[in-house]
Amino acid sequence: SNLRREELGSTLRAGGREVFEVVVQETRPLKGLPPGVQGHLEGIDLAVAYSPSALGFVESLDAQPREMVSRIPFAVMGPTTGDRARELGLKVEIEPEDPHEDRLIELVLSWAAAQN
Repeated sequence: SNLRREELGSTLRAGGREVFEVVVQETRPLKGLPPGVQGHLEGIDLAVAYSPSALGFVESLDAQPREMVSRIPFAVMGPTTGDRARELGLKVEIEPEDPHEDRLIELVLSWAAAQN
């Protein structure tokens, strides 16, 4: 990703490995909310964020939509994304200790069942 963290490459280089970086996924920041989305924010039960960069749009929101988004519970992929969500003032409801998709899905399903 163009927004990747550097730990893996740095660790490999420090161990004497040659690293060739190739970006195969590019994250482009979203400025604000897409047209028509703000009217539906009240009906969102849970939002899911897989990476810190997925939360970048929050910084570009005006006060009213930002406040609305801050009331939505979030499920995040792991601690790094959870930390970023909290920095942005978001309510983290689900955060697996280990960032594994299967575990996140289990937690989301359990959370949804408990809401009914």
